[in-house]
Amino acid sequence: MSKNYCKVLIVEDEFIMRQGMKHMLEWEREGFTIVGEATNGQEALELIDTLKPNIIISDIVMPILNGVDFSKIVQKKYPDLQIIILSSYDNFEYVKNTLLNGAVDYILKPTLNPSQLLVTLKKAVDRIPGLELIKNEDVYYNNLIERYLLGFDSKLDNTKFSAIFPNTCFRILGIN
Repeated sequence: MSKNYCKVLIVEDEFIMRQGMKHMLEWEREGFTIVGEATNGQEALELIDTLKPNIIISDIVMPILNGVDFSKIVQKKYPDLQIIILSSYDNFEYVKNTLLNGAVDYILKPTLNPSQLLVTLKKAVDRIPGLELIKNEDVYYNNLIERYLLGFDSKLDNTKFSAIFPNTCFRILGIN
């Protein structure tokens, strides 16, 4: 099983809500990456084959193609693709129909918070065959090396760096 970032597509007609979701989590630190955004279900359908997301976070009430119909199409055409529904509406029919269409969860926007979103995202990941998230340590090490090579962390503590990377092959980085 290879470790990857889980790719997320945000489908939301409200710009401010899309921006809020993008800044709600440290996506890459948690093993996720946002691969794109769409303002309605039709636009999202056009992006799926190109972006190949693992998870879609979708609104319900959108122009052109709403979230209920969108989730039904996605479930039939892409059965391994996981959908999380976000909505301002607690309408039972919306909830029932999206869950019947295979949605992982239905979250009300007014109650949305980072920990709830992260738990729901991880629940979606558990439903994706063969996907294992990059662990936080992997991301930390990758970022540490990248920042060092780019000169952002040129004053790293050699003891700490050597403890993390004890093998001599890391001498290429200039740390003994």
